[in-house]
Amino acid sequence: SIAVGLLAASGQINLPDDPTPRFISARVIADAGGAFVKSVLIAAGARDGVRRGQPVVNAEGLIGRIAEVGERSALVLLLTDLNSRVPVLLESSGERAIASGDNGANLRLNYLQASVRARPGERVVTSGDGGVFPPGLFLGGVGDTGDTAQRVEPAVKFARLDFVRVLDFGPGGYIAQPEGPPRRNGG
Repeated sequence: SIAVGLLAASGQINLPDDPTPRFISARVIADAGGAFVKSVLIAAGARDGVRRGQPVVNAEGLIGRIAEVGERSALVLLLTDLNSRVPVLLESSGERAIASGDNGANLRLNYLQASVRARPGERVVTSGDGGVFPPGLFLGGVGDTGDTAQRVEPAVKFARLDFVRVLDFGPGGYIAQPEGPPRRNGG
C-alpha cells in the first residue's frame, strides 16, 4: 500500500519524529489590549515554564504567541494584533502565505501568489516555516469578503477567552537551535 511505502521511505531516510509538546494550562485574567494592541494576560509565567515566543492555543485553534513573561503571568500577542505575522498553509491547495493581523476581526493573507485565489471556507493552518509555530495548528477558514482582499476568519472567539494552553517544546522551542562549534580544551 502507499502508506506502507511512505513509512518505509521515512525510515530509510531516518526522518526524526516531530517534538511532542508539554502543555501549560492557564486562565486568561485580563484583556490587556486596547485600540492599538490586541493581547491578553494569562495567569502563568516563568515559574510555570512559560517563555517568550511559545504558541498559545485553545480547543478552537491558535490564539497567538507569548510576547512578554513575568514570574507569575505572561502577555499573549493575539493573532489579530497589528504586529502578528504567522506563516500559513491553505490546507486543500497547499499554497503558502503569511496571515497578519490588522487589529480587526479577521486576518489578512499576504504574499499569496497573485495567480492564487483562496476558496471561501478553505482551512488555514500553520505551515511550520520559520520554526516558531509547529505545522498544522488551525487558524480558521478563508472568508468570502467579496473584494480583492483575501482574509481568514479566525476559529477562536477572542472576546470569550477563558482558558488557554501554552505549547512548551522545551528550552530550544519547536526547532531547537543548533549547538555552537565544539569547544576545545583550555578555550
